[in-house]
Amino acid sequence: MSEELQRVSMTYGKVVLKNSSATLAVLRVTAPFKRESAAMVGRSEQSSKEYFQSTAYRDIGGGFTRQRVGHPEGTLIVLQSSETKRGVLHAEAAIFLRLRAGADLLSINVKLPVGPESRLGDTLQSFVGAADILTYDEVRLLGINVPRHYRDRYGNEDEIDELFEVSVVRKGNISKPQLVAVATSEGTVIKAVGTEAVRRVKIRRH
Repeated sequence: MSEELQRVSMTYGKVVLKNSSATLAVLRVTAPFKRESAAMVGRSEQSSKEYFQSTAYRDIGGGFTRQRVGHPEGTLIVLQSSETKRGVLHAEAAIFLRLRAGADLLSINVKLPVGPESRLGDTLQSFVGAADILTYDEVRLLGINVPRHYRDRYGNEDEIDELFEVSVVRKGNISKPQLVAVATSEGTVIKAVGTEAVRRVKIRRH
């Protein structure tokens, strides 16, 4: 990875309403499948930090923190969200992102439950940055072994569409490379081939 940092905006937190709730985490993923807060392990811009209270009640209801954070080129980030309704798990979803200069500038919103006490509306911007959306096969090529139970839990495409909406703010100037494993004398290495790979998340283009 290059030492040049890719700066992205990320939001994480929760909303707890009378009949529903939702959580949103933004995590850095490293091999074999280690997940850490992307805001904590990245280089945060403290002056950019904002807090949004989820409900009209200060002590309950939760809230979301948004800040700009720098990570090295090629860092793998996962947006992970869960929603419950009337105490029952309703949907869970995750989107894997590989930060890359020249990639499409993405804006990803998380969809939130609403109620009389909520203050944030039904969507909240969860990520803005130049990144490629990766399939689970591409994530595996990077040496990240996503457990089957995680993929079963967070990889349902209907639930991904139900909890996230992805927009391209600006097209990238370098197409998404295809990641391939190549055998060399020093072992298997991952190389990027300059072809556009198929996206698995519905994207709205402006």
